[in-house]
Amino acid sequence: MSNKPCRAAEIAETIAGFFREVKSTYELNYDAVSKHDQEIGDLRHYIEFFEHDDATKMQIYQDLESAFRQRRKVKDENETMQVLYALFEKKEAQKFLNDLSNVLGQVRSAVKKQEKRQYRPRIRKDLDFDRVRVNINEALSNEAFNIDSCSNAKEECKI
Repeated sequence: MSNKPCRAAEIAETIAGFFREVKSTYELNYDAVSKHDQEIGDLRHYIEFFEHDDATKMQIYQDLESAFRQRRKVKDENETMQVLYALFEKKEAQKFLNDLSNVLGQVRSAVKKQEKRQYRPRIRKDLDFDRVRVNINEALSNEAFNIDSCSNAKEECKI
């Protein structure tokens, strides 16, 4: 594939990336809330079943506080992310994502086809295109290409 980025492919990949990121973030946060709940349960049972000195109590308190804060952070993020997650989980959104994947394949196919595209004269067989074999994409992407660099039709363009 060409080094030149294809804007349509970039856009399609960005959209698909949003879908993946929302789903991944929501599911990771959901798991994190569960793990923090389990950690908090462990600490509560540790408090319940054992006697502790003041230093240990302080450490348990700090661990509980940290677990509560981390849990709240991911829970709050998921509360806002849930709306997007629910939208992206709908059948219509999944169909859109599948269609987008198909379109991305078509775009990549078109880019490959464009990279191989060459002009062949139809009428003017006297023009020596075999000598030049200018790849259209190379000519169009070349920054030095300037249509105004041709002063008349007989002069060759400097590409």
